[in-house]
Amino acid sequence: MLETALVKHCAPTLARLKAGNMFVLAGLDGREAAREMRELNRLLVPKGVALTVLRRGGGKTLFYLYRPHELGAIHGPGAARALLGRIG
Repeated sequence: MLETALVKHCAPTLARLKAGNMFVLAGLDGREAAREMRELNRLLVPKGVALTVLRRGGGKTLFYLYRPHELGAIHGPGAARALLGRIG
């Protein structure tokens, strides 16, 4: 179930078009979702992609699939300094 959702909702991140995607899945069994997430991370992390849970509640789970290295480049100290410098 989780693997199908990744393909459906996170294709831009998987295709290196975006640094990350968030998506919500409802009605997941917590243990099964955790097992699926571990399995997916075993495959994805060596390829530079990670999956994490941002929030659970109300029968829904908010996931985040991201490329840590790209996020670091986007949100690193130099990028923050440049943004702050532009806005004064």
